[in-house]
Amino acid sequence: MKPNALRIVAGLLLAFAVTAPGEAKEDGKDPGNRTERIYAKLAEKLELTKDQEAKLNPLREKHQETLKTLFTERAGLLKDLKGLVEKKAKDAELTPKLTALDANWKAVQAENDSFNEANRAILTPMQQAKTQLWLAKQARKGMRGKWSKERKGGHEKDEDEGDE
Repeated sequence: MKPNALRIVAGLLLAFAVTAPGEAKEDGKDPGNRTERIYAKLAEKLELTKDQEAKLNPLREKHQETLKTLFTERAGLLKDLKGLVEKKAKDAELTPKLTALDANWKAVQAENDSFNEANRAILTPMQQAKTQLWLAKQARKGMRGKWSKERKGGHEKDEDEGDE
């Protein structure tokens, strides 16, 4: 996967994790803690030191809050855009919303780039490599879930499937 595509996937995975509190409970677990479970599992896989965790946790919390704000803004812009489309608005009314959505997406990408750069300064090269492999796996799992609903049995099972 190309680096930019991986950053987008990482951002979307994190965004999904950030917005998870509104979901129904899964397997009896509080969905509000989904992000914490994901990060705890990843931290375990990466074998983070206490020092690394102490440095990464505040970065992650700030990143989550920033993404939450950006995605809340995005949801409002999309709601407005939907209203404009439904009323068959003129180009002059649509263009400012589209421009705002583009700026919002660029802000999400910039936040993800900044977060990734800060993480790289803390993680060892081996931990960075494990993170990239984990993110790629999560992206594959997400796509398989989407497509396998449309094409029953449309994917092969990974040998390490089942890890979050």
